[in-house]
Amino acid sequence: MTLVLRFLGLGVLGALLVLGFSVVDSSLGFVSYEIDERVTWPIPTSRDDLLIGLESLLSSEELTQAGGFGTLQTLSTSDLRTLYGTFGRAPRIRRAWTGSESFFSSTAIREWHQEYNPQGLLEFKVWLAQILTPQNRGFFVLSEGIWPAIWGSLFILLLATSLSFLLGFGTGLYLGELGQGNRWSKFVERNVFFLAGVPPVVFGIFGFALFQGNMSLLAGGVAVALYLLPGAIVATYDGIRSVPIEIRLTGRSLGLGWWRVTQDWVIPQAWPHILSDYLGYLVRALGDAAALLMVSGMVLVNQSPRGLNDPFTTIPIQIFHWAVHPEPGFRNLAASGILVLFIVMGGLYSISGFGTRKRKKYNEF
Repeated sequence: MTLVLRFLGLGVLGALLVLGFSVVDSSLGFVSYEIDERVTWPIPTSRDDLLIGLESLLSSEELTQAGGFGTLQTLSTSDLRTLYGTFGRAPRIRRAWTGSESFFSSTAIREWHQEYNPQGLLEFKVWLAQILTPQNRGFFVLSEGIWPAIWGSLFILLLATSLSFLLGFGTGLYLGELGQGNRWSKFVERNVFFLAGVPPVVFGIFGFALFQGNMSLLAGGVAVALYLLPGAIVATYDGIRSVPIEIRLTGRSLGLGWWRVTQDWVIPQAWPHILSDYLGYLVRALGDAAALLMVSGMVLVNQSPRGLNDPFTTIPIQIFHWAVHPEPGFRNLAASGILVLFIVMGGLYSISGFGTRKRKKYNEF
Protein backbone atom coordinates (compact mmCIF):
# COMPACT_ATOMS: atom_id res chain seq x y z
CA MET A 1 0.00 0.00 0.00
CA THR A 2 2.83 2.38 0.84
CA LEU A 3 4.43 1.70 -2.55
CA VAL A 4 1.15 2.47 -4.33
CA LEU A 5 0.81 5.77 -2.47
CA ARG A 6 4.37 6.69 -3.40
CA PHE A 7 3.67 6.02 -7.08
CA LEU A 8 0.49 8.09 -6.85
CA GLY A 9 2.41 10.93 -5.21
CA LEU A 10 5.07 10.81 -7.93
CA GLY A 11 2.35 10.81 -10.58
CA VAL A 12 0.69 13.89 -9.08
CA LEU A 13 4.07 15.63 -8.78
CA GLY A 14 4.88 14.79 -12.39
CA ALA A 15 1.52 16.14 -13.57
CA LEU A 16 2.09 19.38 -11.65
CA LEU A 17 5.56 19.77 -13.16
CA VAL A 18 4.19 19.21 -16.68
CA LEU A 19 1.43 21.75 -16.02
CA GLY A 20 3.90 24.30 -14.67
CA PHE A 21 6.24 23.84 -17.63
CA SER A 22 3.36 24.19 -20.09
CA VAL A 23 2.22 27.45 -18.49
CA VAL A 24 5.70 28.96 -18.37
CA ASP A 25 6.43 27.73 -21.90
CA SER A 26 3.34 29.50 -23.28
CA SER A 27 4.07 32.78 -21.51
CA LEU A 28 7.05 33.68 -23.71
CA GLY A 29 8.29 33.10 -27.24
CA PHE A 30 8.64 34.58 -30.73
CA VAL A 31 5.80 36.67 -32.17
CA SER A 32 5.34 37.61 -35.84
CA TYR A 33 3.61 40.99 -36.32
CA GLU A 34 1.99 42.30 -39.47
CA ILE A 35 3.10 45.92 -39.98
CA ASP A 36 1.90 48.49 -42.55
CA GLU A 37 1.84 52.28 -42.91
CA ARG A 38 -1.48 52.55 -41.07
CA VAL A 39 -0.11 51.10 -37.85
CA THR A 40 -0.19 53.58 -34.96
CA TRP A 41 1.71 51.59 -32.38
CA PRO A 42 2.87 51.68 -29.65
CA ILE A 43 0.30 53.82 -27.84
CA PRO A 44 1.91 57.02 -26.49
CA THR A 45 2.44 57.19 -22.75
CA SER A 46 2.27 60.95 -22.14
CA ARG A 47 -1.04 62.81 -22.05
CA ASP A 48 0.07 65.50 -24.53
CA ASP A 49 1.16 62.90 -27.11
CA LEU A 50 -2.15 61.08 -26.68
CA LEU A 51 -4.14 64.26 -27.34
CA ILE A 52 -2.05 65.15 -30.39
CA GLY A 53 -2.33 61.60 -31.73
CA LEU A 54 -6.10 61.47 -31.27
CA GLU A 55 -6.52 64.81 -33.03
CA SER A 56 -4.65 63.44 -36.04
CA LEU A 57 -6.38 60.04 -35.94
CA LEU A 58 -9.99 61.18 -35.58
CA SER A 59 -11.91 62.62 -38.49
CA SER A 60 -14.14 65.65 -37.96
CA GLU A 61 -17.21 63.42 -37.62
CA GLU A 62 -15.49 61.06 -35.18
CA LEU A 63 -14.14 64.00 -33.19
CA THR A 64 -17.68 65.43 -32.94
CA GLN A 65 -19.03 62.05 -31.79
CA ALA A 66 -16.31 61.87 -29.14
CA GLY A 67 -17.45 65.25 -27.81
CA GLY A 68 -14.92 67.51 -29.48
CA PHE A 69 -11.30 68.18 -28.59
CA GLY A 70 -12.31 70.14 -25.50
CA THR A 71 -14.09 67.08 -24.15
CA LEU A 72 -11.05 64.91 -24.84
CA GLN A 73 -8.98 67.14 -22.55
CA THR A 74 -11.29 66.29 -19.65
CA LEU A 75 -10.74 62.53 -20.02
CA SER A 76 -8.26 60.65 -17.88
CA THR A 77 -5.03 59.33 -19.34
CA SER A 78 -6.32 55.75 -19.08
CA ASP A 79 -9.48 56.67 -21.05
CA LEU A 80 -7.39 58.47 -23.66
CA ARG A 81 -5.24 55.36 -24.11
CA THR A 82 -8.35 53.23 -24.56
CA LEU A 83 -9.77 55.69 -27.11
CA TYR A 84 -6.45 55.80 -28.96
CA GLY A 85 -6.39 52.02 -29.13
CA THR A 86 -9.99 51.97 -30.41
CA PHE A 87 -9.44 54.39 -33.31
CA GLY A 88 -5.80 53.56 -33.97
CA ARG A 89 -4.51 50.50 -35.77
CA ALA A 90 -2.37 48.05 -33.82
CA PRO A 91 -0.08 45.55 -35.54
CA ARG A 92 -1.89 42.26 -36.10
CA ILE A 93 -0.26 39.10 -34.81
CA ARG A 94 0.12 36.55 -37.57
CA ARG A 95 1.51 33.80 -35.34
CA ALA A 96 2.87 33.27 -31.85
CA TRP A 97 5.22 30.47 -30.75
CA THR A 98 5.95 28.97 -27.35
CA GLY A 99 9.27 29.26 -25.54
CA SER A 100 10.39 25.71 -26.35
CA GLU A 101 9.52 26.17 -30.03
CA SER A 102 11.42 29.45 -30.07
CA PHE A 103 14.47 27.82 -28.47
CA PHE A 104 14.65 24.61 -30.51
CA SER A 105 13.22 25.80 -33.85
CA SER A 106 14.39 29.39 -34.12
CA THR A 107 15.76 28.87 -37.64
CA ALA A 108 12.49 27.40 -38.92
CA ILE A 109 10.57 30.25 -37.29
CA ARG A 110 12.72 32.87 -39.02
CA GLU A 111 12.27 31.10 -42.37
CA TRP A 112 8.48 31.05 -41.89
CA HIS A 113 8.50 34.75 -41.06
CA GLN A 114 10.57 35.60 -44.15
CA GLU A 115 8.25 33.58 -46.38
CA TYR A 116 4.80 34.50 -45.05
CA ASN A 117 5.34 37.90 -43.39
CA PRO A 118 8.43 39.53 -44.97
CA GLN A 119 7.27 43.11 -44.30
CA GLY A 120 6.41 42.37 -40.69
CA LEU A 121 8.33 42.30 -37.44
CA LEU A 122 9.62 39.24 -35.58
CA GLU A 123 10.55 39.63 -31.92
CA PHE A 124 10.89 37.58 -28.76
CA LYS A 125 8.14 38.59 -26.36
CA VAL A 126 7.67 37.97 -22.63
CA TRP A 127 3.89 38.17 -22.23
CA LEU A 128 4.12 38.35 -18.44
CA ALA A 129 5.97 41.68 -18.68
CA GLN A 130 3.20 43.08 -20.88
CA ILE A 131 0.26 42.20 -18.61
CA LEU A 132 2.10 43.51 -15.53
CA THR A 133 2.68 46.92 -17.16
CA PRO A 134 0.27 49.27 -15.33
CA GLN A 135 -0.50 51.33 -18.47
CA ASN A 136 -1.79 48.31 -20.41
CA ARG A 137 -5.57 48.28 -19.95
CA GLY A 138 -6.87 47.91 -23.50
CA PHE A 139 -9.17 45.44 -25.20
CA PHE A 140 -6.83 44.02 -27.87
CA VAL A 141 -3.95 41.63 -27.62
CA LEU A 142 -1.01 44.07 -27.42
CA SER A 143 -2.60 46.38 -24.85
CA GLU A 144 -4.13 43.79 -22.50
CA GLY A 145 -3.13 44.04 -18.86
CA ILE A 146 -4.03 42.25 -15.65
CA TRP A 147 -3.87 45.03 -13.05
CA PRO A 148 -7.64 45.76 -13.16
CA ALA A 149 -8.20 42.05 -12.47
CA ILE A 150 -5.65 42.04 -9.63
CA TRP A 151 -7.28 45.04 -7.96
CA GLY A 152 -10.73 43.55 -8.55
CA SER A 153 -9.66 40.29 -6.91
CA LEU A 154 -8.17 42.18 -3.96
CA PHE A 155 -11.32 44.27 -3.43
CA ILE A 156 -13.55 41.19 -3.73
CA LEU A 157 -11.49 39.29 -1.14
CA LEU A 158 -11.38 42.25 1.27
CA LEU A 159 -15.12 42.79 0.99
CA ALA A 160 -15.90 39.07 1.30
CA THR A 161 -13.57 38.66 4.28
CA SER A 162 -15.07 41.63 6.12
CA LEU A 163 -18.58 40.22 5.58
CA SER A 164 -17.89 36.55 6.26
CA PHE A 165 -15.15 36.31 8.88
CA LEU A 166 -16.80 38.15 11.78
CA LEU A 167 -20.06 36.23 11.42
CA GLY A 168 -18.21 32.96 10.83
CA PHE A 169 -15.89 33.54 13.78
CA GLY A 170 -18.77 34.28 16.16
CA THR A 171 -20.75 31.25 14.97
CA GLY A 172 -17.74 28.94 15.21
CA LEU A 173 -16.90 30.25 18.66
CA TYR A 174 -20.46 29.56 19.83
CA LEU A 175 -20.47 26.06 18.38
CA GLY A 176 -17.06 25.22 19.82
CA GLU A 177 -17.51 26.66 23.31
CA LEU A 178 -21.20 26.95 24.22
CA GLY A 179 -23.10 24.74 21.82
CA GLN A 180 -21.85 21.30 22.79
CA GLY A 181 -24.83 18.90 22.92
CA ASN A 182 -27.37 21.62 22.16
CA ARG A 183 -30.08 20.74 19.62
CA TRP A 184 -29.87 24.16 18.01
CA SER A 185 -26.10 23.90 17.66
CA LYS A 186 -26.42 20.45 16.09
CA PHE A 187 -28.93 21.85 13.60
CA VAL A 188 -26.60 24.75 12.73
CA GLU A 189 -23.61 22.43 12.47
CA ARG A 190 -25.37 20.09 10.03
CA ASN A 191 -26.41 23.00 7.83
CA VAL A 192 -22.92 24.51 7.90
CA PHE A 193 -21.33 21.29 6.68
CA PHE A 194 -24.05 21.03 4.04
CA LEU A 195 -23.32 24.55 2.77
CA ALA A 196 -19.60 23.76 2.69
CA GLY A 197 -20.32 21.16 -0.02
CA VAL A 198 -22.55 23.38 -2.19
CA PRO A 199 -20.96 24.20 -5.62
CA PRO A 200 -19.75 27.82 -5.78
CA VAL A 201 -21.82 28.60 -8.88
CA VAL A 202 -24.94 28.28 -6.69
CA PHE A 203 -23.71 31.19 -4.56
CA GLY A 204 -23.13 33.18 -7.75
CA ILE A 205 -26.70 32.53 -8.91
CA PHE A 206 -27.99 33.53 -5.47
CA GLY A 207 -26.01 36.79 -5.58
CA PHE A 208 -27.26 37.48 -9.11
CA ALA A 209 -30.87 36.96 -8.00
CA LEU A 210 -30.42 38.89 -4.74
CA PHE A 211 -29.17 42.02 -6.52
CA GLN A 212 -31.57 41.57 -9.45
CA GLY A 213 -28.86 41.31 -12.06
CA ASN A 214 -26.87 44.31 -10.79
CA MET A 215 -23.39 43.18 -11.83
CA SER A 216 -21.36 45.15 -9.30
CA LEU A 217 -18.50 44.78 -6.86
CA LEU A 218 -20.96 44.57 -3.96
CA ALA A 219 -22.84 41.66 -5.58
CA GLY A 220 -19.59 39.80 -6.16
CA GLY A 221 -18.40 40.45 -2.60
CA VAL A 222 -21.66 39.12 -1.14
CA ALA A 223 -21.53 36.02 -3.35
CA VAL A 224 -17.95 35.21 -2.31
CA ALA A 225 -18.77 36.02 1.34
CA LEU A 226 -21.56 33.44 1.28
CA TYR A 227 -19.11 31.01 -0.30
CA LEU A 228 -16.54 31.68 2.45
CA LEU A 229 -18.95 31.72 5.40
CA PRO A 230 -19.08 27.92 5.98
CA GLY A 231 -15.28 27.80 5.76
CA ALA A 232 -14.92 30.56 8.35
CA ILE A 233 -17.29 28.72 10.72
CA VAL A 234 -15.55 25.36 10.27
CA ALA A 235 -12.07 26.92 10.66
CA THR A 236 -13.06 28.65 13.90
CA TYR A 237 -14.84 25.58 15.26
CA ASP A 238 -11.86 23.31 14.55
CA GLY A 239 -9.44 25.84 16.00
CA ILE A 240 -11.42 26.25 19.22
CA ARG A 241 -11.85 22.50 19.69
CA SER A 242 -8.12 21.90 19.07
CA VAL A 243 -7.24 23.74 22.30
CA PRO A 244 -6.73 21.16 25.09
CA ILE A 245 -9.44 21.03 27.77
CA GLU A 246 -6.72 21.29 30.44
CA ILE A 247 -6.18 24.95 29.53
CA ARG A 248 -9.82 25.75 30.20
CA LEU A 249 -9.79 23.81 33.47
CA THR A 250 -6.62 25.57 34.60
CA GLY A 251 -8.11 28.99 33.93
CA ARG A 252 -11.35 28.15 35.71
CA SER A 253 -9.41 26.75 38.70
CA LEU A 254 -7.71 30.15 39.03
CA GLY A 255 -11.12 31.77 39.45
CA LEU A 256 -11.35 33.26 35.96
CA GLY A 257 -14.72 33.49 34.25
CA TRP A 258 -15.61 31.72 31.01
CA TRP A 259 -15.14 34.77 28.79
CA ARG A 260 -11.81 35.72 30.42
CA VAL A 261 -10.46 32.21 29.83
CA THR A 262 -11.75 32.17 26.27
CA GLN A 263 -10.46 35.64 25.44
CA ASP A 264 -7.02 35.44 27.06
CA TRP A 265 -6.18 31.73 26.76
CA VAL A 266 -8.29 29.81 24.25
CA ILE A 267 -8.55 32.26 21.34
CA PRO A 268 -4.82 33.22 21.26
CA GLN A 269 -3.83 29.55 21.13
CA ALA A 270 -6.51 28.71 18.55
CA TRP A 271 -5.77 31.76 16.38
CA PRO A 272 -2.94 30.25 14.24
CA HIS A 273 -5.17 27.24 13.48
CA ILE A 274 -8.11 29.52 12.54
CA LEU A 275 -5.96 31.79 10.38
CA SER A 276 -4.24 29.01 8.46
CA ASP A 277 -7.49 27.15 7.75
CA TYR A 278 -9.38 30.31 6.75
CA LEU A 279 -6.59 31.37 4.39
CA GLY A 280 -6.89 27.97 2.75
CA TYR A 281 -10.56 28.68 2.02
CA LEU A 282 -9.61 32.18 0.87
CA VAL A 283 -7.10 30.82 -1.64
CA ARG A 284 -9.71 28.40 -2.97
CA ALA A 285 -12.15 31.29 -3.41
CA LEU A 286 -9.50 33.34 -5.23
CA GLY A 287 -8.86 30.59 -7.75
CA ASP A 288 -12.53 29.71 -8.26
CA ALA A 289 -14.31 31.90 -10.79
CA ALA A 290 -17.60 29.98 -10.75
CA ALA A 291 -19.11 32.03 -7.92
CA LEU A 292 -18.33 35.25 -9.81
CA LEU A 293 -19.22 34.37 -13.41
CA MET A 294 -22.90 35.12 -12.84
CA VAL A 295 -22.53 38.37 -10.90
CA SER A 296 -19.74 39.74 -13.12
CA GLY A 297 -21.92 39.47 -16.22
CA MET A 298 -18.92 38.19 -18.20
CA VAL A 299 -18.25 41.75 -19.38
CA LEU A 300 -14.83 43.12 -20.25
CA VAL A 301 -13.57 45.69 -17.73
CA ASN A 302 -10.42 47.70 -18.34
CA GLN A 303 -10.22 49.70 -15.11
CA SER A 304 -10.27 49.02 -11.41
CA PRO A 305 -13.56 49.46 -9.52
CA ARG A 306 -13.85 52.75 -7.65
CA GLY A 307 -17.10 52.06 -5.82
CA LEU A 308 -19.33 49.25 -4.64
CA ASN A 309 -21.66 49.68 -7.63
CA ASP A 310 -18.90 49.60 -10.27
CA PRO A 311 -18.39 46.60 -12.57
CA PHE A 312 -15.37 44.44 -11.87
CA THR A 313 -13.24 41.60 -13.09
CA THR A 314 -10.98 39.14 -11.27
CA ILE A 315 -7.92 37.15 -12.27
CA PRO A 316 -9.78 33.87 -13.05
CA ILE A 317 -12.43 35.71 -15.10
CA GLN A 318 -9.73 37.58 -17.03
CA ILE A 319 -7.91 34.31 -17.74
CA PHE A 320 -11.18 32.81 -19.00
CA HIS A 321 -11.71 35.72 -21.41
CA TRP A 322 -8.20 35.34 -22.79
CA ALA A 323 -8.35 31.54 -23.05
CA VAL A 324 -11.53 31.49 -25.17
CA HIS A 325 -10.40 34.25 -27.55
CA PRO A 326 -9.54 32.83 -31.01
CA GLU A 327 -7.01 35.50 -32.03
CA PRO A 328 -3.29 34.52 -31.87
CA GLY A 329 -1.57 35.71 -28.71
CA PHE A 330 -4.51 35.53 -26.33
CA ARG A 331 -3.63 31.98 -25.26
CA ASN A 332 -0.18 33.30 -24.32
CA LEU A 333 -1.85 36.05 -22.29
CA ALA A 334 -3.94 33.38 -20.52
CA ALA A 335 -0.79 31.43 -19.62
CA SER A 336 0.79 34.59 -18.19
CA GLY A 337 -2.38 35.26 -16.21
CA ILE A 338 -2.19 31.75 -14.76
CA LEU A 339 1.37 32.51 -13.62
CA VAL A 340 0.15 35.65 -11.82
CA LEU A 341 -2.63 33.61 -10.19
CA PHE A 342 -0.09 31.00 -9.07
CA ILE A 343 2.11 33.72 -7.55
CA VAL A 344 -0.78 35.31 -5.62
CA MET A 345 -2.10 31.95 -4.41
CA GLY A 346 1.41 30.85 -3.47
CA GLY A 347 1.82 33.98 -1.35
CA LEU A 348 -1.42 33.29 0.51
CA TYR A 349 -0.46 29.64 0.99
CA SER A 350 2.88 30.78 2.44
CA ILE A 351 1.02 32.88 5.01
CA SER A 352 -1.19 29.88 5.74
CA GLY A 353 1.91 27.70 6.18
CA PHE A 354 3.32 30.24 8.63
CA GLY A 355 0.13 29.92 10.66
CA THR A 356 0.45 26.13 10.58
CA ARG A 357 4.04 26.27 11.86
CA LYS A 358 2.99 28.67 14.61
CA ARG A 359 0.20 26.28 15.55
CA LYS A 360 2.67 23.43 15.90
CA LYS A 361 4.87 25.65 18.06
CA TYR A 362 1.92 26.34 20.37
CA ASN A 363 1.08 22.66 20.56
CA GLU A 364 4.67 21.77 21.43
CA PHE A 365 4.63 24.39 24.16
